[in-house]
Amino acid sequence: MNVSKEITRVKADPAAKKWLGTTVKRLTRNTYVASLFKFVEFTKMTPSQLIDEAIEDMKREPRERRDAAVSRLISFYNYLKNDYVSRDGKRGMSDERHDSHHGRPVILRQL
Repeated sequence: MNVSKEITRVKADPAAKKWLGTTVKRLTRNTYVASLFKFVEFTKMTPSQLIDEAIEDMKREPRERRDAAVSRLISFYNYLKNDYVSRDGKRGMSDERHDSHHGRPVILRQL
């Protein structure tokens, strides 16, 4: 997989463009792109598909809702905490594994 092309594809998604367009600072935007890329890579869905899924779920009666968006976020969080493997081979992200200068999780500075 060509990561650069995949990141460009994620940034070109209409939902991602709209969201990223609200962010002024370049560093913040880059951090958001890196995080979004990892999330869409994990879910195997585009940003627009994720939003469409959440909207469709909201249209259901409360007892019929699947809470897909929340479920995906919880699954992603658990993946990052327990199963994510960093470039240095460490499994899972702990609270101690942050960039000391920016306080960002290691995963965000790897892209």
